[in-house]
Parts: sequence; structure tokens; C-alpha cells
Amino acid sequence: MAHGGVWPTPEQELLLQAALWPGDEAVAAWSEWNARVDLVQDHLDEGSFRLLPLIYRNLEPLRLGGPSMLKLKGIYRHSWAKNINLFAETQRVLQTLNATGIDTIVLKGVALSLLYYRDRGVRPMSDMDILVPTADAEAALKCLGLEGWRKFDMREDGDLRYRWAATLLNRAEQQLDLHWHALHECVYPDADDDFWREAVPFEMPGISTKALNPADNLLHVIIHGIEYNPMSPIRWVADAAVIIRSSANEIFWERLLAQARRRNLLLKLASGLTYLHEHLKTPIPNEVLRKCRQRKPSVFEQTEYNLIRQPPHERNDSLLGGWPLLILNYRRITFGQRFWPRVFGFADYAKYRLSATRRREIPLVLLRRVPRKIGKMVAKLNRKNVSTAGLMQPKPAYSNGRDEK
Repeated sequence: MAHGGVWPTPEQELLLQAALWPGDEAVAAWSEWNARVDLVQDHLDEGSFRLLPLIYRNLEPLRLGGPSMLKLKGIYRHSWAKNINLFAETQRVLQTLNATGIDTIVLKGVALSLLYYRDRGVRPMSDMDILVPTADAEAALKCLGLEGWRKFDMREDGDLRYRWAATLLNRAEQQLDLHWHALHECVYPDADDDFWREAVPFEMPGISTKALNPADNLLHVIIHGIEYNPMSPIRWVADAAVIIRSSANEIFWERLLAQARRRNLLLKLASGLTYLHEHLKTPIPNEVLRKCRQRKPSVFEQTEYNLIRQPPHERNDSLLGGWPLLILNYRRITFGQRFWPRVFGFADYAKYRLSATRRREIPLVLLRRVPRKIGKMVAKLNRKNVSTAGLMQPKPAYSNGRDEK
């Protein structure tokens, strides 16, 4: 069972219901899922598998029995043990950065586990995510480099202007995503200023740091989740639902809408909130849903939303390939700049995003792709014409099986 895309499958929705709904409703969803899938024998996609510890914690008080519950218990314990190591390493990284005077905000798994799930085992994690001020990004990378962290996905000459984070690995192959922007859609100098201003205190053993406030955390989770992913897109749904249910009275909904609106992300936010409300009965104020629906997205926002939901191979196989999304990304990066600096800066951005090999291949790709696309369009048009001609032919007169005399 492997699923990619944007939205959970019917089987994954049952897992979400088993993880998030109370009592008999959760048991019914779990029973129906077990009738479709064999937890012991079938191979689960990674996205579904990562939800199993939360299901165990939700069902465990109900005293259910059977081999599936025993397996869930083992998966939960394994998740707890692995997370404990990540929590400890997160504390060491925070201490290292704070010792050099660099402020930090803990993002995603670690913060969500302690602030909202309030359980160290229910949300499996494969990495740590820490945000530093944009101006301190280079200093933070150097500081962590001295502690043995090496860059995994970033060229040595990587331009920090065009990135939002870097993936680092330590000697034990643990992974750290060091962010200098919280959202990859918003990579410009002051994009995160309001996140920092309204961040809340976050305590870990031996260290004081910060986390996003509930409204900003909810925004971060949904925006990060509403995008095509080869791994099953399921965990963001649980994260968002848990934030809302555990801190509904602390979420400033007007701030959530304003943050999304200012960043041209209201369409993504609206689709996420609507899914949570309609499919998982998550309590979201009707006024918030109404405001999301009544606002018509801009052409830029709608086009971007359509593109990010497509698998990369479909985007790349289109007539213009990945260029439309590349241009939209550049528009976001240069948010607030004047027109002509934007125009003249695009060549530098494209040079950074495309390797020398890919840049040399552009003319050849276009020469191959354009005739192929034109051929497909002509073939489709011909099929349509043939079909239309068939419909317009006169119907044969009724025959009783004998030749007319």
C-alpha cells in the first residue's frame, strides 16, 4: 500500500478517525480498517505506519485485545525510544546555538509532541527542525559545522537568499533541518519577523527556547502539508487536528487568516481547514470557514495551488516543464522588490536553481517537447472531430429485415 498525492485515501481516513475520534467511533473506524487491511501481513506505506503510535494511545484506554493491539504497543514503544534520542540531541543543538547568542524556535515534531500531543511516543520523527533568525543563518551553519554537523543537501556556494533551510547530518547520521525561514513559500528578508514577535516560551530540560504560537503553528502545519508528497500525506492532518483540539481557546483565528492572507496562502489554508472540518469533524468556527470560502484567490495563488498538487513528473512533462513553478517561486522570493530588479535578478535565480547540465539541455528539451505536445494536441483534435462527425451522420431508416422494392 503506497500512496502519494495531497489528500489521504479512504483507508488512511479510517486510520485518522481511529487516532483522533473518541470511544466507540474510534473503535468502529479501527475495526473497519482491520477488515480491509491486515496489520500483521500487509505492508503499510510509511505515512500510514507513522500514525500507528497515536492510534495505540487513543485505543489503549479502551482495553481492546488481539494481535493488532500487541503490535501497536510494540510500534509505540519503538517510536518512544527513538524520539527520546532525538529530544536529547535537540537539546544539545539548542544549547550550542544559544551559547553563541543565536535565538531559536523549535518547529514541527519536537514542539508538537511536547506542547500539543503531550506524549513523547505518539508522533514518530526522523529529524529535528530548528528555526534561527534569517540574519544568523550563516553563523548558525558555521557554529554547527564546528560541532560535527555536515551539510547534506546544500552546495558549498549555496546562496542563502534562495533557500529556507539546510539539512545537516551529525556523526551518528541523525538529521537536523536548520531553518532560517519557517515556510519555503516565504523566502524574503522579513518573512518571519511576525513569527518571532509572537513566539511563545518553550521549555526543554536544561534549555529555554521558543515555539510558534498556536495560530502560527497551525498555519505552518497546514501549509507544509498541502502539497504533493510521494509519501502518504497523512501526518499533517493529525498534527492540525491535535493543535485545534488541545488549544482551541488559545488560537487567535483572525491572526491565522491574516497570516495566510498576507502571504498569499489563504487558498491552501482554506482547503486544509475544510478537509479537517468535513472529514474529521474538527471543531473550526463557522465564521472562519465562511471567510476562507468567500475570498476569491488571485490568479497567482490559484495557479500555484494547481501546480503544487501535481506529481513532479506530470509538471515536468508539460509543454513548459517546471518553468511556471520556478517563476512563481521566484515571485515569492522577490516579494516587495521593485519591478526591474526582479526582472534582472531572475537569470541569477534560474542559474542557481538549474545545474549547468540542465541549463545546456533546455534548448534540446524544448525542441523535443514542443513537437510532441503539438502532435498530441492534433491527435486529440482529430479524435474529437471524428467523434463529432459520427454524431452528425443521419440515422439509418428503420428496416424490417426485407429489402425495399
